[in-house]
Amino acid sequence: MKITFSNPIRKQKLIIQELKEGWHYTLNFKPIKYLLLLIGLVSLMGTPYVVLMPVFAKVILHGGPHTLGF
Repeated sequence: MKITFSNPIRKQKLIIQELKEGWHYTLNFKPIKYLLLLIGLVSLMGTPYVVLMPVFAKVILHGGPHTLGF
């Protein structure tokens, strides 16, 4: 069987225009918008705990790396 593949002709767009289209689609499609907001909120609220956890393990729990790992 011989199959011929045709490459679709695609118009060249500016990258800024494509980014605008992507953001417009993302903000107007509710499931994606809510997922991005949820991920952003979890990242914003969870990062300080990850950064401060070694200090918490050392100062509050009077431990070391083993306490942090536990």
